[in-house]
Amino acid sequence: MDIKFIQQTASAEFYDAIATMKGVQVTNSSINLTSVNTRCFSDVTNSRFVQLVDGIDTADPTTNANLGSIIGIGELDIKAWNYFRALSALYGLNAFNGIMLMASKSPFDYQGLSLMTKVGFTNSEAGAQTQ
Repeated sequence: MDIKFIQQTASAEFYDAIATMKGVQVTNSSINLTSVNTRCFSDVTNSRFVQLVDGIDTADPTTNANLGSIIGIGELDIKAWNYFRALSALYGLNAFNGIMLMASKSPFDYQGLSLMTKVGFTNSEAGAQTQ
């Protein structure tokens, strides 16, 4: 999967686009907290899934809770994104369910201003029978 797929997905945020992939489960516990899982053991904090942003673990050090979208990077700033299932041999026991690796763009390589808008609409008469 590449970044263009995520940018072209009809979703409100990056984590909603990830949820469309096979084998990925995304849990929304509030408006700001979204956690990702790749194997069937899932909860709101999901301590068995590791999320690394530029090589830094985004888990809360006191509870080992994966904070997901609170500490993650924005969709415009993502340079590379990968996820793997069950890599505990390489990344430790916390990666039992999987790992998500994200790399951000360097501000020195990508200078300037970026703007992204997403528009959606709904038609309330689409399901109604009109005569």
